[in-house]
Parts: sequence; structure tokens; C-alpha cells
Amino acid sequence: MRARTTVAAALAALLLVFAAGCGSSPEDNAHDSGKKVGEALRQIADADSVDSVQAGVADLRKAVGDVSDDVSSRVRSQARVQQDTLNGAIGAFKQSVTATDPDAKAAAKSELQGQIQDLRTQASSSANTRDSVTNAFWDGVKDGYDDQ
Repeated sequence: MRARTTVAAALAALLLVFAAGCGSSPEDNAHDSGKKVGEALRQIADADSVDSVQAGVADLRKAVGDVSDDVSSRVRSQARVQQDTLNGAIGAFKQSVTATDPDAKAAAKSELQGQIQDLRTQASSSANTRDSVTNAFWDGVKDGYDDQ
């Protein structure tokens, strides 16, 4: 009995050492990267001035650029395509903030928020692939967007 206890304790200690040395899993890294993208998208959606839009865009570019190498190139490409899609609406919003027509400003802001919400919806549907790293990334986007 004593030998079993000793063996079990040794195995438990070995597992703890192994677990401590492993670091983050690819799924954890993907989720963290996705969460940063989601947070930047929420920042843009909530923007109410040119400066806040520009800050959100800078954060989005950084978040997309920092997507972990553990995340497949396909996911990085999806995020970049979405960033390009948003750039058109962001440009319209920047122009409308300085416009004197409040209707143009409201329309551009609505378009921007709609496109960001579409991306949030896409994240939900993209999080159900057969690739656990891809799923973790898009779950992170949802969490980052929703946690704000």
C-alpha cells in the first residue's frame, strides 16, 4: 500500500511539473488573440469622435497584426479581410463627423455599427468549425466584443 501511495505521489508531482512547463495551449493563444480583436471592434462600435475611431482602428490593426502564430493563416486572413471591410465604413464615419449634416453623420455611424455587428455575428457562426484553434479565436472575438 505504501508503494502505491509513493508511486501515486510521484506521478502527481510529475504531472504538476509537466503542466507548469507547458505554457498556454494553441487554443488559449487563439482565444486571447481573438479577444483583443473583439475588444478593438467594440471600441470602434462605441466611438463617438474621429479621435476615438482612429484609436480603435489603431488597436484593431495591432490586434490583427498580433494574432498568434498558433492561429492558422486562414483565420488571420479572415480577420484582415474584415478589417479591410470596416475601413470603408470607418472612412465614411470620419468624414461625417466633420460634416454639418447630422443625418449624414447618423447614417455613417449606423453603417459602421451594422458592419461591426455583422462581424460579431460572423464570429458566432465561425466558431463551429472542426478546428479547435479556429473556434477558440472566434470565441475570443465574441468574448472581447461582448465583455465591454
